[in-house]
This record gives sequence, C-alpha cells and structure tokens, in this order.
Amino acid sequence: MRFLVVDDDSMSRRIVQLMLKPYGTCVCVESGEAGLEAHRQSIEEKSPFSVIYLDMLMPGLGGLEFLEVLRKTEREQRAASAVPVIMLTGDAHVSRISQAQALGVAEYLLKPVAEERLIQGLERLDLLDPEQDDQVA
Repeated sequence: MRFLVVDDDSMSRRIVQLMLKPYGTCVCVESGEAGLEAHRQSIEEKSPFSVIYLDMLMPGLGGLEFLEVLRKTEREQRAASAVPVIMLTGDAHVSRISQAQALGVAEYLLKPVAEERLIQGLERLDLLDPEQDDQVA
C-alpha cells in the first residue's frame, strides 16, 4: 500500500510514518499544496495512494480546502473511485467534522492518534486484514 501523509507538523508526520511503515510506503508532505501535487504525480505515474492522512488545520491550504480540491479533481478526471481520506486533527468542533464528512472523509481521528486507532481505520476501509496486525507485530 501507498500512503500520503499531509501535515504541517514534522513530528506528527514522522509518528504516522512510523506507525504505517509495516503496512506500506509513506510519502510525507508539509502542506496542502504539496499534498495535491503529490497526489497528481501519483496518478500520472499510475501509482495512486491507497489512503491519504490529512491534517485539518494547516497554513495555506487547510484540510477542508484540500478535500474540496481533491474531490473536484476526482470528479473532473472521472476517477473510478475516490481515494479514502483519514482526517487526523486536534479539532473536534462538530461543524468541522460535519464538513469533513460531507466531503467524503472516511475517518476522523483526533490527535494524538493511537497506533491501534490508525490501523483500525485501515481495517474498516477493508484495506487491511485484521489478522495482519498480529502477523506484523
């Protein structure tokens, strides 16, 4: 699997990358703009991301704006399916959660994220066999 981690905090990116390492490769970027570019490039190279982990609050292009552009691009390109997005954020405001869900967020996890919750998200998306956890650990 290939993961894209979009977060302006370098420590958060590193922690998520380490948690996901047993399950695939991670591309980590520090901004929404860089995340959209990485996504575009992955499509061009015919090596799309399995999941995008996205921070909500970032300078410049924030998580909700990123999602709006991503979903619009997918519609314009008539993508066979939307890439699952898992929001990682410290923002538990109900209106933001609703906005993210309306834009098709698969999971909304509050920071700091426990590894178990991160992996359970992959299982709920049917991207990971629950028994694989035991085999990897």
